[in-house]
Amino acid sequence: MLLNEVSPDSGIELHAIIGNQTLTFKEKTIAFHLDDKKLLKELNRLTKGYPFVVTPAIKKDDKVIGFPTSGVIYQLLIVNQADNKLYMWPNVVVKQIKLPDQPAYHFFISNMSSKEYNRRARYRLWLGVSGIATIGLNRTPVDVTIKDISSTGVGFIIPNKILEEKQLTLPPQSLVVLTFFDEASGSNFRLTCIVVRQTPADEFRTVIGCKFAEENRAIAQFIADRQRERLRDQRKQTSLKK
Repeated sequence: MLLNEVSPDSGIELHAIIGNQTLTFKEKTIAFHLDDKKLLKELNRLTKGYPFVVTPAIKKDDKVIGFPTSGVIYQLLIVNQADNKLYMWPNVVVKQIKLPDQPAYHFFISNMSSKEYNRRARYRLWLGVSGIATIGLNRTPVDVTIKDISSTGVGFIIPNKILEEKQLTLPPQSLVVLTFFDEASGSNFRLTCIVVRQTPADEFRTVIGCKFAEENRAIAQFIADRQRERLRDQRKQTSLKK
């Protein structure tokens, strides 16, 4: 699928990747309802015939964001309204247009064709829900916060006080069983994983990163479903504002 083949009112999510940091912008929808011939002519000139989509200008604190053209990789994810599937363009050009007496727009350009995209290990879904961790064999379960999850692993946060009181250590390859309930989807989870790293969250908490023995397809589907729901909700909210 090319960008100009995306259905009107499809939900978008823009990732701006700078080094190991990713900024996400996902509150807009595709704006194909452009009646101004002068604007369309200028867009066609700027895009030089390449496929593109347009959104109302992305703003922060009511100011239009200026996206730098160097040192950043932009990935565009779109939930296509026609088939409700998720597609990704891994490297798009982001530009802004503002004609006199016209609202500002951002537009995204790519000559690449996207395919249906399964986020899989590339995307970690933030959860922030309470859970129970059983660490090692014959250990008492402890309360933790499930930070995020992907199809290949999961991260959780544990208070340092619990580590000290329970005299818990989590060296690499430690076995962990996590159980938690995701209220948004109404799903119960019981996941077995292996510790790969631990890093301080702050002076009171530690983040534990774990991996699954193999890619979990059920989690990949759960993530895709949750993202589709979020983008549909954002699309509805945008429609209500019009």
